[in-house]
Amino acid sequence: AILTAITIAEVAVGIFWPRTAVGGESWAWLGIKLFYILLTVVKAGYIVLVFMHLGDETKNFRWMILGPYILFILYLLFICITEATYVNDVMRAVWE
Repeated sequence: AILTAITIAEVAVGIFWPRTAVGGESWAWLGIKLFYILLTVVKAGYIVLVFMHLGDETKNFRWMILGPYILFILYLLFICITEATYVNDVMRAVWE
């Protein structure tokens, strides 16, 4: 039920706030992208807690498992955003 609710929230945001409604590359669109990333990480953490049976473990052990995972995801996001920004700048320079 929790995964369904989070997925419904993601789909609702995609339906009610499409890219054209928030003005393309505005701050609102950046907020929506960050919202999607946050909900995806929450869903992944919940899946790990439930299906790997970590929900029954102690709080410290859960953080020992989830902490590196969260840091790794944030690092991958940093790399993707950095590289995408660079490629976008290069492509704009080529086409201008």
